[in-house]
Amino acid sequence: MSNKIIRAAFETRLAAWAAAQVPPIPVAYENGGDFTPPSDRSRYAHCYLMPVDLDTQTVDMKHLVFEGLFQVTLFMPAGEGNGPTDDLCESLATTFSPTAPMVRAGLPIFITRPMGRRSGDPEDGYFVVPVSCAYRADTYPNT
Repeated sequence: MSNKIIRAAFETRLAAWAAAQVPPIPVAYENGGDFTPPSDRSRYAHCYLMPVDLDTQTVDMKHLVFEGLFQVTLFMPAGEGNGPTDDLCESLATTFSPTAPMVRAGLPIFITRPMGRRSGDPEDGYFVVPVSCAYRADTYPNT
């Protein structure tokens, strides 16, 4: 259940970020149905929640630990240089800052490693750059 809440928190924040860009950036959501990249070969993004194995801190399994990565893969027009890509990566790092948790359905979700850019690769006329952060959310029994 908490992976669903965590995904919704990240995707909601990403949607607001994408809509605020000029021009807005289309986003393909994981298993979100049909997505057609822009026909003009302009920038767009894919996002993925990559949870790791569920953990617990108690023998009775009442304290559950949800950890993983949230990745945004930027598809940038090839040949425009790194400046626009770096600007978007910095903007994502600000949007998904570890300074305060996201809270969704009462669940605090902490960003434990800031958004970081990885090496990009050319792909079908795009320069594809993954940007990801690590997260953690803990559930506790009602007492």
